[in-house]
Amino acid sequence: MSNKTVDVATRYKMMKFSVVIPLYNKVQSVSRTIKSVLSQTHHDFELIVVDDGSTDGSLDIVRKFNDERIRLVQKENGGVSSARNYGLKEAKADYVAFLDADDVWEPFFLEEQAKMIHDFPEANMWALAWGYMKNGEKIYLQHNPHNYRGYVDDYWAMRKGTNIFFVCVCVFRRMALLNMGGYDERMSYGEDIDVAYRMLLNGRAAFNSKVYGMYYVQDAENRAMNKTIPLERFMPYYIEKYASYRAENITFRRCFDRLMIGMLYSYRLNGEYKEAVHRIVGQLVLREQPLTWRMRIYTPHLFWLLERCMGWWKS
Repeated sequence: MSNKTVDVATRYKMMKFSVVIPLYNKVQSVSRTIKSVLSQTHHDFELIVVDDGSTDGSLDIVRKFNDERIRLVQKENGGVSSARNYGLKEAKADYVAFLDADDVWEPFFLEEQAKMIHDFPEANMWALAWGYMKNGEKIYLQHNPHNYRGYVDDYWAMRKGTNIFFVCVCVFRRMALLNMGGYDERMSYGEDIDVAYRMLLNGRAAFNSKVYGMYYVQDAENRAMNKTIPLERFMPYYIEKYASYRAENITFRRCFDRLMIGMLYSYRLNGEYKEAVHRIVGQLVLREQPLTWRMRIYTPHLFWLLERCMGWWKS
């Protein structure tokens, strides 16, 4: 085997990663999450645990780990976006990955991502497939594109169903994320989609649907998805930041506006934040959306009834 072949085959093994875990009151889960990082087959990484003002004993769990790759930093509580940005600024490697303190990676996650970076060097964001975990059972999702490994250059035209660029299954080029401003600290919900969309709009990305690298633990404690979401902490509230992108890219606008409708539906249904919802809806191009999606905004209670009687949620 030639030296050139050896270099190509082993170069990805030399990549170093910074892994950031934002931590806030995850005493029941954080140990499992950290173990999933320490069990990686790719060993060249630092693990930065950013404690965001935990009060439940989570710090004691972290301090029990004896591994020189772990670095624990502490800050006042400021929310998940603030904690991720803190870890991003502390990171030393060229490539950074974020893992929530109640989710888990497969042991080969970083190794597969190193291969992706090597094979698709023009990207600033790389993602593997991901699934759910409930009661210890892995639930695999059908991602689109299916059976695919490569660059994703027209995500908006092909996006169907689940967001493939879920934050905890991505690796980011650190400087690209820093130059973009990192996470929007005004948001605590939808902030990961906001980052993924801005990365996609300002650079290239790659996706591997053949390998499941991460699992979102549905029954973990203190889950954000289980809480009532204040609209001012949610992605739709800041729709204006996307005005130029929506004006210039019709496929992005259609995809983005449908996402906004889905996020606003419960507020319309419950009659909450009427003035703010009216402001956001006024910027959506609803005529570009299918009837069932427009109904979520115009006649939410009728849609709710039809959804349960006729299964219109499949539309």
